[in-house]
Amino acid sequence: MRAYTYRVLTHRPGLAAVPARWVHCTVLHGGPVEEYRDGEIREISERVAKECQSLGSFDLTFDRPGIGTVAIECAARPGIPARRLWERAARVDADVTGGRFPLIPAVYALHISLAYGTAGPVRADRRELKAALKWVERNTLSMAAWEDPVKVDDILRAVDTKLDGKRAAASSVKRTRRVLNVAMKYAIKRRILHANPLPKGRGATPQASNAVDRRSLTHPHKMARILARIRRRARGGRRLHAYFSTVYYTGPRPEEAAAMYADDVTIPPEDAEDQWSDLLFHTAQPEVGGNWTDDGELREERGLKGRAEDDTRSVPGPPALTKILREHIRAEELKPGDRLFQGEKGGFIAGSVIRRAWRTARKAELTEREYESLMGRRIYDIRHTRLTKWLNDGIPPAQVAYWAGNSVPVLLAFYAGCIEGQLPDLKRRMEAQGDLPELPEDR
Repeated sequence: MRAYTYRVLTHRPGLAAVPARWVHCTVLHGGPVEEYRDGEIREISERVAKECQSLGSFDLTFDRPGIGTVAIECAARPGIPARRLWERAARVDADVTGGRFPLIPAVYALHISLAYGTAGPVRADRRELKAALKWVERNTLSMAAWEDPVKVDDILRAVDTKLDGKRAAASSVKRTRRVLNVAMKYAIKRRILHANPLPKGRGATPQASNAVDRRSLTHPHKMARILARIRRRARGGRRLHAYFSTVYYTGPRPEEAAAMYADDVTIPPEDAEDQWSDLLFHTAQPEVGGNWTDDGELREERGLKGRAEDDTRSVPGPPALTKILREHIRAEELKPGDRLFQGEKGGFIAGSVIRRAWRTARKAELTEREYESLMGRRIYDIRHTRLTKWLNDGIPPAQVAYWAGNSVPVLLAFYAGCIEGQLPDLKRRMEAQGDLPELPEDR
């Protein structure tokens, strides 16, 4: 169900919407939680899980939303395996509780609840809900639509267009088409469709350029001014300065820097001759929104992009970064196991705070034309600036690829257009090799 349709149905007066991350299939309702005795819920969960292992996996097909007794529900058409699941859950519940609670539902009726009616002064209007469900039904195409080429074109045009009517970026269109192809393959596997109706071949999807636009790179002098401006922020300036400096000097993805802990940084003694530090990147914590994480947090912990689950990479930090991080860890009194970059009240550093700090510093330090340009517009452009500098400094591509967490082909495909400063030497080498020989004029 599309997010917009979900909100149309569930976000209404008199309804308590079930957060998307908590949507689940209900097999059997238990009694009031406070009426269970110590250990009963745990015993029921463990016994049901053990008994269900012998059932194996099976598919459920859910109907469109309907108005139930206490909630908006999507009923399942489960078949025999689901009935066995309900029977075992009911038997275990009755055995553990001594049958103190009635079976709800009294017969097997697996379903998903999208929103519950509330007991407050405002009650949900059933007629209004029915009208909303009719709207959903009228505006939801059946799978038969994929067999009509005209409707397929209409669907593709819709998913390739933003809500404001403008065409989505080529990379977004390409990603959406890829997801649709996965859905079509599943429909064919389940014998819902006979063939993939999506267009194939050259031109089926717009070409998306993966190359980094060199206009998005930031000159070192401007970068220094922006970082200095962030450091002078009244609230959390030094903390944010340490974060942005880490992204600039070692080139991680922003979500990889946000996932670091204090003991992921190895800092030499202040009197050591070699003042290079070592930074270990092992996880990423992108900000995906509380509705889509299991624990309700804004960030979700994942492995490094495109790498094995337990893969890590080590990147050297220059003396300038070593000094910044040493002062940061000392000022924040960080201990091993503490997050390296925290919010004002601890925990994750908020993406909104990071973006606001960067945007404000850019506006203060750049001219109006530079601010409106692509130069450093996104946080990710800081990483692009660092990787480009490494390549222009002559660091071997294989080493840069390792530090960046990319493959060499991907690295060169992305940054080939940003490498500069080598053209004069290349011209001299080409001239030294010569070209076509000069022939006498009479020939």
